[in-house]
Order: sequence, then structure tokens, then C-alpha cells
Amino acid sequence: MKRIALLLSACAFAVSAAVAQDGTRTLEYPSAGSFAVGIEASPILDFVGNMFNGNTDNASASRWDKSDYTIHGRYFLTDNSAVRLHLRFNPSDNKTVTTKFIQDDAAKTLNPLSNDKVEDKKVEWKNDWRVAAGYQMFRGNGPLRGFFGGDVFYRYERSLTNYYYGNKMNSFNSSPTTWDYTAGAANPAAERTLNNYGGGKHSLGLIGFTGAEYYFISNACVGFEVGLILQGSITTRGKSISEKMLGADRITIENETAPDSNFFHFGTNAGKKDLGGSTGKAGLAGTGFGNFYIMFHF
Repeated sequence: MKRIALLLSACAFAVSAAVAQDGTRTLEYPSAGSFAVGIEASPILDFVGNMFNGNTDNASASRWDKSDYTIHGRYFLTDNSAVRLHLRFNPSDNKTVTTKFIQDDAAKTLNPLSNDKVEDKKVEWKNDWRVAAGYQMFRGNGPLRGFFGGDVFYRYERSLTNYYYGNKMNSFNSSPTTWDYTAGAANPAAERTLNNYGGGKHSLGLIGFTGAEYYFISNACVGFEVGLILQGSITTRGKSISEKMLGADRITIENETAPDSNFFHFGTNAGKKDLGGSTGKAGLAGTGFGNFYIMFHF
């Protein structure tokens, strides 16, 4: 409650300052034919909150991930109804590179006292895109307007991991020294993974939402939204490619991996930023249940 009160106080402070600058001018509100773009308000609320409590990283990250970016858009069909679209993506999670320096087997064979190193590298790719579209209706004629409506959303996830090794596998070195990312140590490896292709996860759902917006200046508002979701997900199979020596020949082996379990979910956004998994987690495309946002109309 203290955290929510702080966020609301920060909003009230920002709104009061904006209204004071606007003077006695009449506020203008979006009407039929208006369109809007918006962003998550978390960075702004964090900045204002940090000013008041001296913290360098306010706790809104526990409500939604700052590496998740949602772009909002909507178009007003009438003065009190609009269609809307949300696109959510994770730019900071797209690519991760991990490198480890290990013993150079060739140099060690020529000189047992050699300290030469080679590099093993793991490159992880993650695709995670979420899109939602829906219909929104508004109530109220003043600066504070309530709304309700529904969305349909789709999410696609897939991961890929590539491994690159400094010590080559051949007939002279059938078990090269290799960094084991699971054990966290370098060990001889008679078989090692080259590629892991994760199965694709497809999620589809319906969202019922409600909330309120406050117009602090003409055609600009801060909003808050909550809701319920009905969702199901299906995961496809992946595959893994590894290498090993068979006699004097290096061969590659391809194995199909089992998909994750499918699931069905109904409820509130208990996981906040992680809605979408079998326990109510793993991501939602939309305004974000419990998130503040800012919209600008044109």
C-alpha cells in the first residue's frame, strides 16, 4: 500500500504541475477521428519516486520488467469509443553472449608447460513478440474518464542457442577440453552440443479490462488498467545438434526435443509482468495489468 500511495502521490504532483502551467484554458479531449500513441509510465514514476525517497531504483520493477517495452496506439471511432493496438517486445533479452577462456589443447600437446588459452562461446537468441488488439469504451465528460472493453492477443516465443569451441574435435583430439556451461567448469568432452533450437510457443487469449484515465493537459492523459484473461498456449517441438567422433570421422547428430506442456489459464494477472505461463506467468501483450501508462492524442 505504501508503494501504491507513493506512485499515486507522484502522479498527483505531476498532474498538479501540468494543470498549473495550463492556466485557465479549457481542456480538449479526443473525439471521433482522433488517434493516440502511448508508452509505459514506469520510468517516469520511478524518476519522480526516487526524487522523494532518495532511492536509486524504485520498486516498480517488481511490478513490470523495465526491459519490456509496450507501444500503445488507438483510434477513436466515436467520441466515446476506440479501437486499440499494443505491441510489446524485449530488446534487452534478444541476444546474450557468454565467453569462457580454457586450455589450448594443441599448445599443451606441443608444450606441457603452455598457458595458452582458447575461447569457447555460447550465443543465446530469444524471440518474444506480443501483440494485442481490442475495443474500448469510455464513460465521463470531465478530466477523469473511466473505460472498459476487451482485447484479443497473440504471443510468439522461441529461443536458439549456438555454441562455438576453441579446441577443434578431430581424430587427433577426440575429447577436446570444452567449457561445460551446466557444471561451470572445463572438462574433456567426447560429445558436445553445437546448436539448440527451442520449440516455438504460441499463446492466444481474450482479455477483459477496465480502468481510468486523467487528462492533465489537453489531449494527454495518464491511465491505469486492470483486468481478467482467458488464455491457452501450444508449444511445438525443438531440436538439438551435437558432434562426436566415430572412428576417424567427425559426425553430427540431430535429436528432436519434446515440447513443453500445453496449458490453459483463466484469472487475474497474478504474475504481473510474467502473465502467460501454466501458473499465470510468462508475459502479456497489452497495457499491462496494474501498469500506469501515458497517452498523447492528435
